[in-house]
Amino acid sequence: MGSNTISLWLAVCVSSLSATTFGYDTGVIGGVLGFASFQKHFNITAAESANLNGNVVSLLQVGCLVGALSANFFGDRFGRRWSVMGYSVVFIVGGILQTIGSDIGMLYAGRILAGFGIGANSCLVPIYIAEISPQNLRGKLGTLWQVFIVFGIAISYWINYACKRTIASDNDLLWRLPLGLQCLWAVLVFIGMIPLTETPRWLIAHGHDDKARKSLRFLRGQEAEEEFAEISEGLRAESALGPVKWTDVISKSNRKRLFIGCCLQMFQILTGSNVINYYSPTIFKSIGLSGDEADLLATGLYGTLKIFVTLFTAFFITDRVGRRKPLIFGGIGMAICMFMVGAMVKIMPLQTPDASIGATSYVGVVFIFMFACVYSMSWGPVVWVYTSEIFPTNIRAQAGSLYTAINWAFNAIIGKVGPLLLASIVYGTYFLFGSFCIIMAIYTFFLVPETKGIMLEAMPELFQGSAYQAKQLRANTDAENFSDEHLSASSADKNNFEEERIERSAM
Repeated sequence: MGSNTISLWLAVCVSSLSATTFGYDTGVIGGVLGFASFQKHFNITAAESANLNGNVVSLLQVGCLVGALSANFFGDRFGRRWSVMGYSVVFIVGGILQTIGSDIGMLYAGRILAGFGIGANSCLVPIYIAEISPQNLRGKLGTLWQVFIVFGIAISYWINYACKRTIASDNDLLWRLPLGLQCLWAVLVFIGMIPLTETPRWLIAHGHDDKARKSLRFLRGQEAEEEFAEISEGLRAESALGPVKWTDVISKSNRKRLFIGCCLQMFQILTGSNVINYYSPTIFKSIGLSGDEADLLATGLYGTLKIFVTLFTAFFITDRVGRRKPLIFGGIGMAICMFMVGAMVKIMPLQTPDASIGATSYVGVVFIFMFACVYSMSWGPVVWVYTSEIFPTNIRAQAGSLYTAINWAFNAIIGKVGPLLLASIVYGTYFLFGSFCIIMAIYTFFLVPETKGIMLEAMPELFQGSAYQAKQLRANTDAENFSDEHLSASSADKNNFEEERIERSAM
């Protein structure tokens, strides 16, 4: 069997269901906050709705930040697999508290606990995927994390829409059902991870060579032994540096990578995508889409579009085009979309409840959907792939906890100020995020090196060497890949020729 085995894809897809909990929780809350029965149950008045909505969203992000910081300890001590399962249980408890919440305090507690589980797994699962993936599939498999995020977002949007259409507006089931269903994905992660394997790199690093070989055979089939030797050699070089300390994460050899990783995670949030995810019904109303259910319908279509575009990115872009180009051109494309939406909101006449949808509204909706496409082909999936692959194994969990914490810290800020921005400056919100998109494209162009095709153990050479050395490393990697493909093709041609010769001899 080749490296592209059913076992490998199963491990990636099951672990990535953690991203569905992440996406589902991100998407479901925007609709729930607007349900009349939710506002009545928690006594949320119109005057305080923007502030309380920000609290409900941002408290999850605070929990995510703390969870991300804790992930390195459990991930290194107990392994990636068991830690993912444990944090899934934490998420389930948080989801239950949100669903049965009798007061705002219980809701807040549930949000923080659910965030704790999400934050930790958003650090651990991309690392798990990077460590089990072969070099030639790492980008494609890593992108599936984002695919499952947008799948969760889309599912939550459609569930909100279905509940709005089928459940009475004064019935508490209208908001309890969408919140309760988030637990399903975490249950599937916990059960699905039981028969899976720990990452070979973690097992070798902790002296479990026999289990590592078994893990590689599970993931690779006949290619296991050769890769075991390569990984072992790289990890021996890392272990020769001595025990890992937190200061190693910010040492001179890793400082550049940590800075880049944290900046990319910060910029991912500053694209403004999560503002749309959290408050999409409000967003579509702000650009003129009126109607009792039209905003939720548009939100569902928005989430569904992101699934297909992200899948296309996973299979046709990340491992073929690389990481840098999608980030650069994606930043420019998202900026154009945000500026256009802001312009449409600026020139749009004031909407009344019975107003028809005008041309500016349609243009605004189109550019919101175009933004979704560009984000799903660039800063959505590529950032998670890039940050999970650039660090050495011995500090990967520590570094992952730091850059993921940065992501959630900015997520909390945006989650809190998002509704306030949309309620006050409206069109200026889009101009603000569009400007950030331009900045991140420029940053990537000058400071982010390409990692496509580089083995994890070779990343130090890429980041510590000169620009010329990095170019040579990529050139050598491309040459090796070409040689392997050429050799395989030559062997196949030779076998075909031999078969034809035998057939002619037998005639």
